[in-house]
Amino acid sequence: MNTVAIRRLLARACLPAVLVLLNACAAQPLHFHTLLGTQQPARSRQAADLAGDRGGDLAIELQRVRVPAQVDHPELVLRAGDGRLLRIEDRRWSAPLPDEVRAALAAALSSQLQVREVSAVVAPGTLPVYRVAVDLQRFDAQLDRAVRVEAVWSLRRLASGQESRVWTCASSSERVAGTGYDALIAAAQQALLDIAAQMAMLISAAQQDAAQAACRS
Repeated sequence: MNTVAIRRLLARACLPAVLVLLNACAAQPLHFHTLLGTQQPARSRQAADLAGDRGGDLAIELQRVRVPAQVDHPELVLRAGDGRLLRIEDRRWSAPLPDEVRAALAAALSSQLQVREVSAVVAPGTLPVYRVAVDLQRFDAQLDRAVRVEAVWSLRRLASGQESRVWTCASSSERVAGTGYDALIAAAQQALLDIAAQMAMLISAAQQDAAQAACRS
């Protein structure tokens, strides 16, 4: 038997195995996740007081969120027990991660403060606007363990288009995750709600007395 015949025979013998592997890969479904949860965030006492008294007297503008390059991928990026970062190919974000984080924070702030988020529109000129910029410095997720989020963020108060005060704050939250991916995403959502609650408290304090308002950890 010549070399060409042997190669053809081997190719025919291997073809079924290759097809099985290709079918297995094609059959692997993709799962999409979002940080925009359906659970309504609990409002802080300060935020509730503001919403009750002057909830419509301000607007918020949440700018694009920066996230660490290591996790800024379509796939979920998890930290393994040995510290390595793993991209989970069949687990994807519904939108780019910076947009997911921004949407979650914007929804939480709007709900907690009972105000409008005006990034996509022109805010009424009579309303003070609180502009929030967020630099997410850590987004660590460990399956079946926990999610830790750390952020540095700035808050600018704009009245009549003029900047009147700037605060720069740092916030962090760690939430224990249950078993599985859904529990991991829920923990991430709760961690972002914690960050948003700290932002809402400062906005509430600044609206009541900007001179006395200060960051809280």
